[in-house]
Amino acid sequence: MFDFLNNQFANKIRAMLQVSPAEFQKQITAYKSFFEVSFDSKQLTNNEIVVREGNFIYTNPHSQIEGRAYLYLPNYKVKEYKKFPKYHLYNCETAQKYAGYVYSNADLVDIRCSNTGEKYKDKKLAPCQNCADIFKEKTAQSLYGKSFQQAILDIAEKETEENKQRSAANGYAINWGEISSAYRHTKAYKCESCAIQMTEKTHQHYIETHHKDGNKMNNKTANFQSLCVLCHASVDARHEINYSIKENSAKVKNFIDLFENQSSACNTEKLNHWKTKLNQLLSI
Repeated sequence: MFDFLNNQFANKIRAMLQVSPAEFQKQITAYKSFFEVSFDSKQLTNNEIVVREGNFIYTNPHSQIEGRAYLYLPNYKVKEYKKFPKYHLYNCETAQKYAGYVYSNADLVDIRCSNTGEKYKDKKLAPCQNCADIFKEKTAQSLYGKSFQQAILDIAEKETEENKQRSAANGYAINWGEISSAYRHTKAYKCESCAIQMTEKTHQHYIETHHKDGNKMNNKTANFQSLCVLCHASVDARHEINYSIKENSAKVKNFIDLFENQSSACNTEKLNHWKTKLNQLLSI
């Protein structure tokens, strides 16, 4: 049977929020009956499932004890997409868009490639990103009474004050990706310098988190600034050098290609400087 509170994804979230396994299971009261129950793992029929508060609930017909189920697509274009489908913990936006889902409470499932007919036995699926975000939020609210993003920022603040952060090879905190994402989320992916805002998820990586004092391990919220790539590349001479490196300069160029009109209205000087700079780099 699939364990909704003791799997790779749930354990990753628990670790981010720095909660012990015992405390995690004790505090997540919304899941209390679900992880204590054991029934035969199987694919479930629609009439065995009730959607309650966005959760898929299965009731054992013999004991009448409830447990959780999830959605997945047993037929999927595996060869075309070069990946397996995601599973859905909740009746999220993505789950509501498509047909062909089935319910299950099994740890491993079989998938059939709808293009070739090839079958893949006993596959462990990863969670849908929308469901992952819902799970993060529900977990943080249950444990701390605050949003997941605020919980991550508070933990980073505390670790900075107590000098307990671990650093990665690049000099940033080992969980910098989560910290940066949390801060940018609280700022609605809006640049605090020029005010340009990324409203589409696919563009949110063009907003970055800047350490004001230059210390990559000072992860207090007061030391952060949400900046678009253009403003971040223009902070000082050191940042200009960093963003002149091939991979980083390509990101600046892509940003300008997409948002030149918006940037010209609020960021003309930086925009013109980097257009000239990029032309020079391309001519080398």
